[in-house]
Amino acid sequence: MSGSDHPIAESDPPRATATATIQAGRVRTAPDTLTSAIERISVHDHLCLIYESQAEQLAAILPFVRLGLAAGHRCVYIADDNAAEVVLNALRDDGIDTDAELASGALQVLTKQDSYLRGGCFDPDEMIAFLVEATAAAKADGFSALRVTGEMTWVLGGEPGGERLFDYEAKLNHFLPAHDALSVCQYHRRRFEPDVILDVIRTHPFVISGDTVCDNPYYVPPDEFLHPDGPGLQVDRMLAGLVDMKHSMQALERASGAWSATFDAMNDMVCLLARDGTVLRCNRSMVALLGLDFEDVMGRKCYELMHGSGTFFKKCPYQEMLRTGKRERFELPLGDKWYQVTADPLFGDASEIVGAVHILHDITDRKVAEEELAQRTHWLAVMNSLAVELSALAPEADLNALLARRLREATGAAAASFGIYDPAERTVGPMCLDFAPGVLKLISRPIQKMLSSARPPFTADFYRQIVTM
Repeated sequence: MSGSDHPIAESDPPRATATATIQAGRVRTAPDTLTSAIERISVHDHLCLIYESQAEQLAAILPFVRLGLAAGHRCVYIADDNAAEVVLNALRDDGIDTDAELASGALQVLTKQDSYLRGGCFDPDEMIAFLVEATAAAKADGFSALRVTGEMTWVLGGEPGGERLFDYEAKLNHFLPAHDALSVCQYHRRRFEPDVILDVIRTHPFVISGDTVCDNPYYVPPDEFLHPDGPGLQVDRMLAGLVDMKHSMQALERASGAWSATFDAMNDMVCLLARDGTVLRCNRSMVALLGLDFEDVMGRKCYELMHGSGTFFKKCPYQEMLRTGKRERFELPLGDKWYQVTADPLFGDASEIVGAVHILHDITDRKVAEEELAQRTHWLAVMNSLAVELSALAPEADLNALLARRLREATGAAAASFGIYDPAERTVGPMCLDFAPGVLKLISRPIQKMLSSARPPFTADFYRQIVTM
């Protein structure tokens, strides 16, 4: 490989511009998702970083070094495309006291001549020997591990031995599991030919791409990669991998189908909500409650569907759950039904709430039973109180007045009865009217006045005949 074989893309910034960009502080550290993933990188791991810009490069490498220093590792940065001072300035901008770390030996910034080309040309075995020595020295100096990252653009200069690069990358997969060391090899996506990037992917168990650290399904174990019949062995492994992948997909589809069937078979109404209340999925019971089709539910807000409003209602358990970070519940009447509404938080990788499982459980039967029990308890208390009062009632007391008063107090209602004479049938029949509390008092006087002034439509003799029958 030579510089003429891998020309620098015209869109790449020249080194002076890159330096100014870093020193001006415009490069930002990795997003939280990438930093969290890099935190999970451990000793013995071998990763490649495939990047397309300096900002993307530093977004991964700065936390890799910073976290290593915090973990008590000796961090070795092998610079090439970026000058050593550029790297140090970027580390300073990321909050690292580079002068103190350099002085303590926790941080070392090397060149290709200090490492890959130590003997004047590149030799994979010599480079592995260098890493063995560096790891032993780090351990002897009190560091728990050696953490190495190198800019691999040095290969593009046509240095002697560079054609053996992937012998070295494959052999690293024997070295790292046996030593307290880990490594990230940096490759610029547009500076290397695609066939080179393919071998980069094949020789690294883990790949950093964009803001993601990926387990690499295309990784080829070192003995297979270095074997004289490597391509044939890779074909066998790929075919076996395709069969395994198909079986895994089938198992996943079966599990997914079983989960979906269980989800839809639940009598409770269940939906998955995004943090803003958007419905991501719901089961058949929820759709039936809403009286809509699935496509009319997905993507809409829960408060719009359940309450016909433009925002969350005041006592919404989902809003309370966002505040407390734990399960919240609320009893909600809808039409002639009662539901217990619960909201359980769903957490993301960074332990933040990203949504919720929202469940409506029909508690109508329970509420009816509770109401009936309350009524029975009330009447038992009333009857018990009445029995006590009757047992202590004086002989001369007005029993009818007592019973009327107590029934009025217990029920809150009153009634009036009238006798109505039908001249055609020559009969008298009773009529009873029930009144709400307070109404009888308002109308009793007019009724009494009307009754007292009314003249009966039959003679005194006929009345005597009726009452003596």
